[in-house]
Amino acid sequence: MHAQENLAAPRLSIGVATYKRPEGLRRLLDALRPQIEGHPTRKVVVVNDGSHDSAYAAVAAAFADVVTYHPLAHHDSIASTRNAIAARMCGDYIVFIDDDCVPPTWWLDWLEARLDANPELELVIGTTRPRLPERPRFMEKVNAHFDIIPLPHGSPSVPLFVTANVAIRRSLFEQVGGFGLTDSKWAAGEDTELASRLAAAGARTVVDKNWFVEHDVSDGLRRQMRRFWRYGYANVQMSAMTTAPDQNAGLTRADRRYLLSYAIEQFRENLVLSEGFSNLPPVRWCSAALASAVRVSFYAGCAAAAADRRRALRI
Repeated sequence: MHAQENLAAPRLSIGVATYKRPEGLRRLLDALRPQIEGHPTRKVVVVNDGSHDSAYAAVAAAFADVVTYHPLAHHDSIASTRNAIAARMCGDYIVFIDDDCVPPTWWLDWLEARLDANPELELVIGTTRPRLPERPRFMEKVNAHFDIIPLPHGSPSVPLFVTANVAIRRSLFEQVGGFGLTDSKWAAGEDTELASRLAAAGARTVVDKNWFVEHDVSDGLRRQMRRFWRYGYANVQMSAMTTAPDQNAGLTRADRRYLLSYAIEQFRENLVLSEGFSNLPPVRWCSAALASAVRVSFYAGCAAAAADRRRALRI
């Protein structure tokens, strides 16, 4: 029986890109181990994007029985790293999760049950939920309360996923050419771009909000603002591509002249959303201001990219 199990064809290949988060990877693999052991049709592939060190070596050794670990010699774009993961996979479905996430105990069982019930599915889009530490800092509470984490969005015709929680039929992934935006200048947007091409290819898709992973909320204000600025910039740059989702076109109208009015609008909206954050009005106002700063960073990134595009068209 053991020999037959070893020959079982993989169904799910779980892919993890990791970079400078050895303890995050260890925590993720701790959660995945009981979902992999005893399941010969589930395989885990981890690719380290140029940050391998002794801490990562210790993690790789601890999970060598359930994980295939590949360190890259140099840091590359996240799209290239995820393509490197896919190239090492052989399962029917590629399941992406990030090293700052933790799946529930039933994560892979839920996915397999969904695929058993709907074998025609080519794309299963899950969601993320905030994961608060036992003693959260103020910004961590803000990130969690206002859902300042990567989340799927888009429209019914072009559902957009995040690579923190998605399953893609491997044959379709290969058919569309995997992740684009592999140039290192692209620091964000690779999941949106791939999701758009999968939709254009007619991928049979389900968005399952009950299939979730918990996502870290540990990033501080400065890092969140930088991240969301990159998201905005990448999404506007992407609008020039034929594969860009329709909603990206509206982002090209972003303009620095409207930053203040946009910030005021965001603060008003977030002040309403701050209900339940605290009973103290000043604390609520502060939380709304921080959340607004992150959202405004996205708009600022959009405005910067739109200005660059207009400048390029004049040359």
